[in-house]
Formats: sequence, C-alpha cells, structure tokens
Amino acid sequence: MICANDVSGGQVFGQDHNALQLFWQNGEKTLPLAEKNTLADALVSEIVARYRQ
Repeated sequence: MICANDVSGGQVFGQDHNALQLFWQNGEKTLPLAEKNTLADALVSEIVARYRQ
C-alpha cells in the first residue's frame, strides 16, 4: 500500500488536519480531510482490511 498526501503550498505542515490518498494493487481510496489522529485510525483500519483479504 502507498499512502500519499498533497503537500503543495505547505498546507499540511504544522496543521491539525490532512487528507490521504491510498493506493494498493487492485484499488485506491481517498480518506477526506480530517484531524490527523482520525486519519491515523482510518489508515490502520484500511491496512488491517487489506491484510485480512
């Protein structure tokens, strides 16, 4: 899995919110703008879901 975020304009550094784009072999998913702690939880959930497939 590859996780990417848009860092253009420095909008994510020093901020409490972010968004992620996830890519894996057969798909992709966007995690929309949210608090970074919320994104971390969602990312771990996605990793677990892919691992269990």
